[in-house]
Amino acid sequence: MSTDFQTARVALGLRLRELRTEAGLNGRQLAARLGWQASKISRLENGKQNPTAADLDAWSAAVGQPERATELRGRLRGLETLYRSWRRQLSAGHRPRQEAGITETQRTRLTRGFEACVIPGMFQTADYARSVLSRYAAFRTTPRDTEEAVNARIRRQDALYEQGREFRVLVWEGALYVRVCPREVLAAQLDRRVMTDAIRGADWLAHCSPTPDAVFAAWARDELARIPTGPYWAAVEADLLRSVRAMEPLSRADLLGPVLAHPETERAWWLVPPDAHSHLADLAQLTVHEKGWPLLCPSPEHGTQGMCWLERPDGTGKLTDPAGLGAAFGRGGRLPAEVWGRAWSAEGLRSRVAGREAARSGQAEQPAFLSLSRPTDVRW
Repeated sequence: MSTDFQTARVALGLRLRELRTEAGLNGRQLAARLGWQASKISRLENGKQNPTAADLDAWSAAVGQPERATELRGRLRGLETLYRSWRRQLSAGHRPRQEAGITETQRTRLTRGFEACVIPGMFQTADYARSVLSRYAAFRTTPRDTEEAVNARIRRQDALYEQGREFRVLVWEGALYVRVCPREVLAAQLDRRVMTDAIRGADWLAHCSPTPDAVFAAWARDELARIPTGPYWAAVEADLLRSVRAMEPLSRADLLGPVLAHPETERAWWLVPPDAHSHLADLAQLTVHEKGWPLLCPSPEHGTQGMCWLERPDGTGKLTDPAGLGAAFGRGGRLPAEVWGRAWSAEGLRSRVAGREAARSGQAEQPAFLSLSRPTDVRW
């Protein structure tokens, strides 16, 4: 629904609530006066339902201000005009509206949004968008220009990769579960959402380098970028299998930051605060590299040349807590091997990493690390 239309409907609902509270009535009391269900009062006040002219007349009389009916009717006429405008926009299909969205995004630096039912359009895969727009076209009996509309929606996503733009979108968790598309399409969509987080992490990581453009250029060539440790974080090197075991308790305690790995050599690198040396210097299992030491980093979006992220940078600057890392590697910090089983052998770990990389590059039918039966595994 049109943003202007919904904004106007919410504003009308707020005005109705204002009149009710001025009369000293709660929702149930007003519903009793009008002979309505209390839920109707809530829907009207929260902009979830369109009122009729008769509803507004009755409301004005029930709150003791019948003279407000003229004002409320005027608001309703404006609302209906916006709704007709939305219908006219869709009369030629969904492509014109999607192209208008491209223009709006190009002139906007900060975009805020809320979505309760589906993945927002800016983050949809082509297949997911195709399913959603096909349903909209069928529901509204508008022309079927689905492919053109999908192409326009995907072009709008170019803004996600442009520096200087920011997107803050709140999405209800239920949108992750709604089956508006086939199961395999939803699986790919959830993978895409994880990768959108990786884009934000890539921007943060590149700007930890004094030459971020060179970092982006290396990643564009599918090469490793040399990012020196320094003012933003230090790199702590450790055994890979012990690192994997340490990640679980640190994650549960919300102390986990980015972790880079090279499965072939069974080494891992933890990103920690620059002053972490004092917490970790006495642990022989850990090597804290000096300031300026170059860490070879793949893009957070995918692995490169055998290097991959076990825990990607999330773009917030969060690092592993050094005290927690020291406890996890220190005496008594290692979890019993039987907890992890054979799945965490060196061979098993390399197999899991290879499966993830194949899924990310499109070589697997479904993302190997996503399970729709456990949607809470997906970080939102």
